Amino acid sequence: MTSPRISAFADAAHRFCAFCETRCPLDNEDLVALAKLLASLHGAALELPDAFDEGDLAAEDTVEPLPPALWAAPLDRYWEVLDPLALDPDEPAAASLEEDVKGIYLDLKMGLAQYERGHAVAAAWSWRVSFWSHWGAHLVGAQRAVYFYFSALGSAEG
Repeated sequence: MTSPRISAFADAAHRFCAFCETRCPLDNEDLVALAKLLASLHGAALELPDAFDEGDLAAEDTVEPLPPALWAAPLDRYWEVLDPLALDPDEPAAASLEEDVKGIYLDLKMGLAQYERGHAVAAAWSWRVSFWSHWGAHLVGAQRAVYFYFSALGSAEG
């Protein structure tokens, strides 16, 4: 039986991936939908159990990245400090919301490949490890960029 926390994360991952596969953000409404999906993923990721299982490593070989698309959202490029905890931080670096979304998508799909083959604990391990090592940074960068975009407009109803 799959843990409710793993199932909740899998549901959030499925919703995010379906959004990415069917909608290229085109307008502010799409950015609000993306922000909600990112928040859902963030909360669910923090609830993933700390468990290890390799599962079926071949499952991850079947994952394809999102195809190149024309990003048409009113927001893509933004600036970020790569290590905000550094006492003497590097100069801000350019980041891309489109690249953030693609990075998150690929890491989530890796875990979903495990999950869909019946390896729920392996999926949770994949999602949890990659959250703390890769896609979590993309997620919070994207959340921050979308927040400041709407903050500059006055609200998410722009």
